[in-house]
Amino acid sequence: MVIIQLALTAEIQEELDYSEKRFRESLDIGNKLQNRRIIAIAHLELGRFLIEKRGNHDEGCSMLNSAIYYFTEMKLPNREKATQLAYKLGCSYSS
Repeated sequence: MVIIQLALTAEIQEELDYSEKRFRESLDIGNKLQNRRIIAIAHLELGRFLIEKRGNHDEGCSMLNSAIYYFTEMKLPNREKATQLAYKLGCSYSS
């Protein structure tokens, strides 16, 4: 999704406010479209961003756990990536 790519690019350029807005916008769009794949990817990227760039561990882990849930529900291989990332960032997954 283009908005997530914009968010990732802004993050690399250390434009963190813009980046966070785009990640949240992508999540809003996924919710409006009821597109679980977009929702899952947005949760994954926003969760990682919140922990790594904002130090917001609680919300970030919640987002990563949601990503794992959606990837598991859709039987997508991204589940393993999300689970490993959550573990690396100190989140515990509750199934």
